[in-house]
Amino acid sequence: MKFTRNYLTSEELTFIINAMLEKETALEREIVKVGLVAQILAEDLGEFENCDDIYDKVVADNNIHLPSIIRNYDIIDKIVAEELSVTNVIKDFVKDINEKLDKMGDIDLNGSIAQLKELIEKQEQEKVAPIKGGRKKNGTIS
Repeated sequence: MKFTRNYLTSEELTFIINAMLEKETALEREIVKVGLVAQILAEDLGEFENCDDIYDKVVADNNIHLPSIIRNYDIIDKIVAEELSVTNVIKDFVKDINEKLDKMGDIDLNGSIAQLKELIEKQEQEKVAPIKGGRKKNGTIS
């Protein structure tokens, strides 16, 4: 297999990384990465139905080691790992929560707390005293 060049452009990197981020598992992301890199840079790839088949062809060829052929190949995994990091997940979560809170408008937390206290006090007052008594020795209820 012959490659047209030994690097990926920024646009190609963006395309590959976005396609990887759409996948749920690390295995799916790896297959998409190898498949898309080969589709973009391999000159004589041939026709394939999906990235799975391309992946199989690339890894079956002992002469192909993408990290040593493509100069910026390793950066793909580093960027994907950063995008999927806990820090970014939490940042996105907080951003979403802030947007939802902004849409809700001003919330009167003191008023809400006061209402909850009133409900608790009302429930405390309405509690029914437990029923006293129980079974007698002969099996009847007192």
